[in-house]
Amino acid sequence: MDQPGRGKLRREIRQGLNFVVRDPYIRTLTVSGAATNMALIGFQAIQMPFLIKDVGAPPAAIGLLLTSMGVGGLFGALVVRRVSARFGSARSVILCELIPAPFSLLIPLTTSGAGLLLMAVGGVAVSARITAGNIIQGSFRQVYCPPHMLGRITSAMRVLRYSFIPVGAFSAGSLASLFGTRAVAWVTMAFLALTSLILMAGPLRKTRDFPEAPAVVLQP
Repeated sequence: MDQPGRGKLRREIRQGLNFVVRDPYIRTLTVSGAATNMALIGFQAIQMPFLIKDVGAPPAAIGLLLTSMGVGGLFGALVVRRVSARFGSARSVILCELIPAPFSLLIPLTTSGAGLLLMAVGGVAVSARITAGNIIQGSFRQVYCPPHMLGRITSAMRVLRYSFIPVGAFSAGSLASLFGTRAVAWVTMAFLALTSLILMAGPLRKTRDFPEAPAVVLQP
């Protein structure tokens, strides 16, 4: 016989998952985030072998490259409010995904010496994209989701998104052992660029600003 606490927990988990699956905005953002995590973590799994063995970057240069990516995140956080006010919250999510997306393709082109700038520019763009998108989406979720279900919905989104992290890491590592890290860098960064198109398949492409509440309160 189930304990009352366990039954309540299962019910709340089911409610959160049902909302994520059935709400068009939350579903689209969840799928986009899961695909982005898979691509991004896939590259990060082979990033160091790629820079050390394929590119031949010295340790100091690698440190500077990783630092530059943090600058990209700071830039994304600084401009996101102005972009959202100018173009609307929903459109800004799409713009923050689509505009930086092609720059990720610079990363597999990285070579030693001056060619390291390609990694720096691509890394800054990717970091800015992720940070800006997360800020807008997080603000939207706080306003949009019913307050009594916010924790359940957020947990469900994170579980679904994070579940693809080990898939990306394992797949990238396995492919790298067969085809090399540069080939996997091309695959993961191309996939990362394409994940921006997922948002175009949902209701965001027809919306300037995110709604403040679901049109229909979904029942579990």
